[in-house]
Amino acid sequence: MKVLIPDAASINEKEPGHFVLLDNDGKICGRVMEYSEESQQPTGFGGKVPVSLVIGADGRIAGVIPGKNSETPGFFKRVLSSGLFNHWNGKTPSEARGLKVDAVTSATYTSRAVIKGVRELSARADGRTAQEDSMESEKEIDALRQRIQMASYILARSTILLQLRQERRAEEIHLRELIAVQGIDAAMAYAKDKGLMVSGHFMQGIAKSRLVELGKLYQKSQSDGLLAQIRDEATRDLDESLKGLLPHNVQHAKSILAAMDRLSELQGK
Repeated sequence: MKVLIPDAASINEKEPGHFVLLDNDGKICGRVMEYSEESQQPTGFGGKVPVSLVIGADGRIAGVIPGKNSETPGFFKRVLSSGLFNHWNGKTPSEARGLKVDAVTSATYTSRAVIKGVRELSARADGRTAQEDSMESEKEIDALRQRIQMASYILARSTILLQLRQERRAEEIHLRELIAVQGIDAAMAYAKDKGLMVSGHFMQGIAKSRLVELGKLYQKSQSDGLLAQIRDEATRDLDESLKGLLPHNVQHAKSILAAMDRLSELQGK
């Protein structure tokens, strides 16, 4: 303990599993959080994996100390040599609870037990109960599942839309020409007949586009020159939409992966 908290001269138990470190003047210079009952200790692959959390006077973690464990020796040795126990040094208990920590390869259950122990003890150091922390995690898990479901739905539709617009280019261009020349109703009937995807977002964009302006001018003049401009603008609009869809899909895919990683992390607690 002196290595982590050099000023520590004595230790007093404040409550089961919560100790205060005192210097020579009797002032608090740190705290130690540990499991007061063996039944509460996290379980690894082959047995209990208790840890203690040492917190300095500055409120930051000075070290995570492995306790006497009943884990499979080979797995515990891998975790010890991996540097996992130093991962939280310098963090506040609140930061430690939210910190993303990867499990140790070939010692997954053992390292997850250590990670769980640090998070639980950090919650206690912050004055939170395990039940409160669990309820907060459940809320986040539900929100993540909803985000994954919604983003997956959007990505699936957007992927189909991208494929359709690439494969049926001529029909997509003609759809845009119809909006300008014959109006929305004619364009929607064409889209339905051809099985084209027309979203509300697409219609909102078209309503503000140059196609509508050109269409109004064409209605007055019936000019072949304006018709050529409409065709060029329809082609440009399609190309712009194709350029925007790919990064849009990539963004949603990244969002799904990030949410799945966080969900896996929470469920592994």
